[in-house]
Amino acid sequence: SCREIELMKVLYNYDKRPSNIKLLEDIPVGSLFIIEDGRIFKKGDKLRKRFKCMLVQNKKLYLFSPIYEVKLIDKYQYEP
Repeated sequence: SCREIELMKVLYNYDKRPSNIKLLEDIPVGSLFIIEDGRIFKKGDKLRKRFKCMLVQNKKLYLFSPIYEVKLIDKYQYEP
């Protein structure tokens, strides 16, 4: 079921979650976000189905599903 992105989006609307948790596709390109293990990424362009995101620490690129849950970071509060 996790591969059915449209189904997951509909089901996501019924989940109870904190207000600071967003879907990756709902944040603007260029935004900084943090994932549950504490790594910080910068959102890049969308490829076919996934978003290309750069790990801020070492500039490696990773692909993320658009329905991945992330916490948005204000870039003015972020200190490398």
